[in-house]
Amino acid sequence: MNSVDRIVARYAYGESVKLGTLREFPSEQLQRDLKEVLRQNRIYFNVLFGSLVGLLILIVTLLSFFIRQPQLAVGLLGVSGVSLPFVIRLLLQMWQAKIQAEALITMSTHLDPATMRSVVKALAQGMTIKAVAAPAHQPSR
Repeated sequence: MNSVDRIVARYAYGESVKLGTLREFPSEQLQRDLKEVLRQNRIYFNVLFGSLVGLLILIVTLLSFFIRQPQLAVGLLGVSGVSLPFVIRLLLQMWQAKIQAEALITMSTHLDPATMRSVVKALAQGMTIKAVAAPAHQPSR
């Protein structure tokens, strides 16, 4: 569950309901929270992107120096402990959270509070269903 999912769940089940009475949906507060997520993700995204570029430069440099000894280049990259697929996966997750946050910000500026409450609740229910309904992979015999 990324930070956008946590914000959606909080606003669907907690922020706009107080002791059984419905309050006006806090669209402005939702926008502020989502913009904060965008700001934090931008920082992490830039750091990870820089790491990815640095790792690619390291790979090319090592391969150019040790073109005749590929086992040594592989060993040096293995010792560095940097996992290229892990960095790419984190970048993709942050990009997904960015798109989700921007879409919600856009919707919250154009929809009335009652409709926005329905959208947030539908998104929160969809996240719950997705987490519960995802069956574990059973290996075939």
